[in-house]
Amino acid sequence: MNQTRTGAAAAAFLCVLAAVASPRSALFEAPTASLDGVKILSTTPYVARKDDFLAGRGAGEFTRVDCLGRFRGGGETSTLVKVGAGLMAAHGAMHFISPVQGFKFYGVTDADALSLATLRNAGAWELGLAALFIMDPATVVARSNFVAGLSLLSYGPAYAEISGSPKEKYVFWIGVCAVLGLLAESGNVSPWVAPTLYGLNGLACYAFPQNQAKIYGLPELSPMQEGEFRLIGSALFESSAYLYALAAGKSQATAFAAAWTVVGLHCARVLVAEPVRHANLPIVGWIVTSVALVYAGLR
Repeated sequence: MNQTRTGAAAAAFLCVLAAVASPRSALFEAPTASLDGVKILSTTPYVARKDDFLAGRGAGEFTRVDCLGRFRGGGETSTLVKVGAGLMAAHGAMHFISPVQGFKFYGVTDADALSLATLRNAGAWELGLAALFIMDPATVVARSNFVAGLSLLSYGPAYAEISGSPKEKYVFWIGVCAVLGLLAESGNVSPWVAPTLYGLNGLACYAFPQNQAKIYGLPELSPMQEGEFRLIGSALFESSAYLYALAAGKSQATAFAAAWTVVGLHCARVLVAEPVRHANLPIVGWIVTSVALVYAGLR
């Protein structure tokens, strides 16, 4: 029964993420406007330039300018980014649906209930990062707030029950994410807010896992649980790096490379400094994969 519920929750989570990630999602139908009979899609905070219409560009072909005045094109996600998103989604789904198998993949067979639940939390954030990769770069910074809220909603209440911690803090952050998402969609929040929140929470989980556990009413963490908190922090850092690069006007390929640089650095740290015994081969595989994806993204 528990496995059935977990599978159903995972399927629902992935379906909602897919709806949010779709550039044409009905959840976020962008308003349209027209100029001289040409219908355009208005994706706040991006605007069409007058020169584009003078040049005869049609809908979907104009240059978009963000609220910082930098130019950035939208368009389809590259094959490279889709490959990286698929790898991250597969890894996150394994942790989210079956954390037991997630631990076995890395040679760990003695994980306790709280460690399993914490790994599932990490899987939720990895799935969220995969969703960010496949979302439209022109709107992902604003919509990343909704992705964060969905990640919290997918594991927060159950994690609180397993750990015996209060649910109020999760509910608070889910509400904050929803409000920020709505404000960002309407252009009333700086694009730097979302990547900063991802980064600060990632720092808290990665550098101060015991303190973060106290804030959420959790018992003292074991070395294994500290490692899972660092995995959560890594996923948040990766999301932050990706969003920061896009907010700064960088291309999606550059932002993608920034995120996978963080993946590689985290794996290198695990390989040389993680106190819990684990299989090294999968970690080395992730380091090699990260280097290859970063190289391809920066070419």
